[in-house]
Amino acid sequence: MRHLNHPAYFQGNAADRAALLAAAADPQVLRVVAAIFGEEPMFRCTSLFFNPSGISVDGDWHRDSQFSRRDDAEEWEMLRAAGAAGTGMQLQIALLPSDDIEIVPGSHLRWDTPEEYAIRKADGWAHNRSNEMPGALRVRQAPGDAVLFNPNAIHRGRYRSEIPRRTLMLTYTKRSEPWSDYFSAQPWFLEPGYLDGLDAPAQDFYGAFVAQYRDDWSTRGSP
Repeated sequence: MRHLNHPAYFQGNAADRAALLAAAADPQVLRVVAAIFGEEPMFRCTSLFFNPSGISVDGDWHRDSQFSRRDDAEEWEMLRAAGAAGTGMQLQIALLPSDDIEIVPGSHLRWDTPEEYAIRKADGWAHNRSNEMPGALRVRQAPGDAVLFNPNAIHRGRYRSEIPRRTLMLTYTKRSEPWSDYFSAQPWFLEPGYLDGLDAPAQDFYGAFVAQYRDDWSTRGSP
């Protein structure tokens, strides 16, 4: 579920909307992200992962980089250019006990091994739900635990109907490398009073997001 901060979810309850936005702009969170990026972060998106009602699947192994590049050569060049800090960051906070995130540590620094590639991309992604990914680490979280990682690493989530899941994800990018797409398309930030209830630093944080994408929203519209 994307864009938890959409105003339709908070009709008559602006205080809860402000609380969610304040959490994503919390100085303690932003300091950690800035330290990793080596520069000030920019807001990107809010998401909620939850257990599905009708299906149970182990998720697809992927790098987020594969969704924005045409082929392997472009994707590998993107990984090399991004370096250790990357250009985006996911912060996943467990609201219920969870061990649904798996990641291959250090894989954001290199291309796939043959064994990894055979699972992630080979044969038209036919094997990308394999449970045999070499070196995979399952992250176990108690409620309130947070994991912060570079989404260009090989990773996946798990979606089991029989295992309750509620995980809040806050996503950030470097201010120097914004990316315009469905995730950034949030024109409701332009609605009068949308940032009411936030302190000045939080308003400044979201002001940078609005300044970056305002012109794009006028042509792209709402997701």
